[in-house]
Amino acid sequence: MQSFFCAFFPISPRATYSFWHTSAFGYLASILLIAAMIMLKNMDVFLAKAPYFAIAPLGLVSIVIALTWGIGPGLFSLVLGLVAAQYFIVPGVFTSDVGRDSAIGGPFVISDLLVVVLVARLSMVTRQLKQANQELEQASRIKDQFIARATHELRTPLTTIRGQAQLALRRLRNFTDSVSQATLQKHFEKVSARAADMQLLLDDLLDLNSLRVGTLSMHFDSCDIVDVCREVVVEQREVSGRDITFTETGEHGLLYADQKRLAQVVTNLLNNAIKYSTEDTIISVALNQEPREVVLQVHNEGPQLSEASLRRVFDLFYRAPEAEATQSGWGIGLTICREIVEQHHGRIWAEASPNGGATFFVSLPVQ
Repeated sequence: MQSFFCAFFPISPRATYSFWHTSAFGYLASILLIAAMIMLKNMDVFLAKAPYFAIAPLGLVSIVIALTWGIGPGLFSLVLGLVAAQYFIVPGVFTSDVGRDSAIGGPFVISDLLVVVLVARLSMVTRQLKQANQELEQASRIKDQFIARATHELRTPLTTIRGQAQLALRRLRNFTDSVSQATLQKHFEKVSARAADMQLLLDDLLDLNSLRVGTLSMHFDSCDIVDVCREVVVEQREVSGRDITFTETGEHGLLYADQKRLAQVVTNLLNNAIKYSTEDTIISVALNQEPREVVLQVHNEGPQLSEASLRRVFDLFYRAPEAEATQSGWGIGLTICREIVEQHHGRIWAEASPNGGATFFVSLPVQ
């Protein structure tokens, strides 16, 4: 059937595969199979002696249709088969005597109807079980990714913390005047920095889990998105020492949002832009306020992301090959951004820039 359809309607293999499993194709298959039954009507001489038995093979067609394409095409096939039996296969099989026709043909129709419904229900349950199995497999893959990523990302700061702490302790045991305060301070600054990295990673994991299970409380109130962006930009300039510009256009208004969480989104996007761009480039933040939405743009210059990476960049634990080759990370910061933005009924996406780099967009509705 599929090869027959492809012969007359040449489309791509992927599109054919998708259409082959849709209800629309089920209706088309019903028409083709019933037409085949009509063409074969003269091949069975037994039908002339037992015309009501012609309903049985037509019912089998409806069962096959229901099992393959669902209850809608199955019921359509059953009704179409009855019409075909009346006008083409055994003309006049149903008469004006409703009682007689119901007594003789009714059991066939009712049994076929029940089987179609049961088969369609079984098919639906099977699809649900298949989908649940796919979700379990995906959850298992995410768990494996998390374990692998957590082992790698936590091992690095822990190794630094242990090494610096042991070195500082060794020097304290052999304390002499040659050990300066600056030397010890350097060791403990490294310990503090790596511990802070671990704290940020753990905070991200806790936030992500809370967002996913719906336990992270959102405190919505009037929020000045311009002030939020300006404060984050100033903070990131001081921390990173990078050149970050901020521009705003449109009418200055207020949002009904969680100011802390929006600041977290802007911070994550800026950290991402800083991490994946060279130090001599400028990072630009632009805010455009329109009557119905506010659009935030964060642009950085660097390696251009592929189309595949742009589609998956917000997926949990996903890291683009371009990023994996240059920087370590969990691949959860952008996922958290997406979850927070969606909690605000907004959208977040990324686009590749023609001259290299990427631009991340956040659109929030004005309420």
